[in-house]
Amino acid sequence: MQSLRGVFTGAEKLRSDTEKKYLSLTGGTKHVTELYGSTELAPVVTINLPGSTLDLGRKTGPKESIGIALENMALKVVDPITYEEVPPKSEGLLFAKGPMVMQGYLGEPEATRKVMFDGYYNTGDIAKMNEAGYIFICGRLSRFSKIAGEMVPHEMVERIIAEIC
Repeated sequence: MQSLRGVFTGAEKLRSDTEKKYLSLTGGTKHVTELYGSTELAPVVTINLPGSTLDLGRKTGPKESIGIALENMALKVVDPITYEEVPPKSEGLLFAKGPMVMQGYLGEPEATRKVMFDGYYNTGDIAKMNEAGYIFICGRLSRFSKIAGEMVPHEMVERIIAEIC
């Protein structure tokens, strides 16, 4: 593991137990850098960079963050009902715009209309952004179940199961 210059993860949030295991294998000297993207975002639009690219692999940006937008990408967090931008550190839907965003779903104009707004792609992820532009994923809009009248995020259930195991 010591010979690796950088280790990157994406697709799902980096689990803390996975990060701890990696840190133990590297003596705490190497860190996993989180990336964020999706099929519609071809494939990555953020990277959790440390203050200097010279520290890549040895440090990361803020803990729990998926990072800042790559060059030529615009990210914003909006109110899920009004689609108006929310203030820094407020939760809302994450929207992405730029050359990495798909043009639409092939042969599916209605599906495309449901996720594209003024050139922005609605990721469906609930996120917040700090003043420096670092994004923090809080959950996924479609990953909630109604249980006994309450909206329960699947991520919370997954976290509790991971803690038990």
